Amino acid sequence: MTTVFLFDPTEIVKTDKSADSKYFFGRRSLDNGFKCRLCLQIYGPNTSLTTRCLHLQNAPGHPEEYFAAVEQHGFANKLPAELVRQVAEDRALSLNRISFSMNTFIEQSVKVFVVNDLLIHLIDSGEFRDLLLLLRDSLAEKDIPHRTKLTKLVVEAWVKYYAELKVTLNVAIGKISFTADIWSSKGLHPYLAITAHWLGPRGDDLQVLLCQTLLAFRRICGAHSGQRIARIVFNILEDAGIVWNVGHFTLDNVSNNGTFMLHFTSLLRDIGIRDFDEKQNYIRCFANVIRVMEKDDADAEHSDSDTDPATESTDDEEPVPVGMRATRYTWKAGPIHRARKTVAFIRKSGQRRDELQSIITHGNTHSLWKEVTMGKEGTLIESPV
Repeated sequence: MTTVFLFDPTEIVKTDKSADSKYFFGRRSLDNGFKCRLCLQIYGPNTSLTTRCLHLQNAPGHPEEYFAAVEQHGFANKLPAELVRQVAEDRALSLNRISFSMNTFIEQSVKVFVVNDLLIHLIDSGEFRDLLLLLRDSLAEKDIPHRTKLTKLVVEAWVKYYAELKVTLNVAIGKISFTADIWSSKGLHPYLAITAHWLGPRGDDLQVLLCQTLLAFRRICGAHSGQRIARIVFNILEDAGIVWNVGHFTLDNVSNNGTFMLHFTSLLRDIGIRDFDEKQNYIRCFANVIRVMEKDDADAEHSDSDTDPATESTDDEEPVPVGMRATRYTWKAGPIHRARKTVAFIRKSGQRRDELQSIITHGNTHSLWKEVTMGKEGTLIESPV
């Protein structure tokens, strides 16, 4: 038999003293008592309101449902204060909420900035600080770190995490494999990223868990030769204490990766590791293979060399009238065009940009740059910039 509750929450007057009881106990019939909405227990028609309230307080799971109904429908809360506090704490734990303290506030602030890759300067934004102050009355302006302090906290958190990570990596089951690549920032500064992949124990049972983490993210200055990158990677793995437990490397197909594997293998053999092979332990990224093929097809249709700024003019396309040759020469191979090509050539490489910046800094430090002006008699005058 289907239970029909005579009182619907939308029809209950919220100011009614027994609104909560009417919501949770609908009559099966006018003469057949009350039936609990949650556990379907039946009470006689003469059961008191107090008995029904005690049922809601003591029956398993009922206080949580009662608390939720009070929030949803606006009933007067009749649960004892201690029970209300217990229900609230249980709900906080079920939602993984963290109790507020200054230490947890600082830890969560660091986590928010790191995980979401936010600009450190955001912490000094007046609007952002006002938002944090709005969320908790007891929080004061002095409690919120500024960018210098936040930067220090981020570094300290990394040092702590890295120490824990090294312990975890040293109990890995079997070999540790790696993926690595070099990307350029918007300013064309190259960065090396290495991720580690391994099997680790899962708690106290006999199962294993596939783990992965970012092991290093380093700015690469100078040449990107395979030999130099091999030394950088070797130092990273040696610092992590896992250079004796290297598995495979998954890399893209640029030529210096083959050189990297050759020199990295040599570095391992120098310390007595013989079971690593530059070819057998090199996994080529399949996605990169597809991308290179697509790029080669596109380049075949639109060939345009930009590797040499010293592009000379040619007149193979069509005959040029004698009177226009000087103009064409100036446009295609004159000083302005060659300067533009040189600038484009430098901008395409972070390494070239770094070298140009080094030259500029050196020239400024030693007053090598001169401003040339023409004197009254047509002589050139040099003066320091």
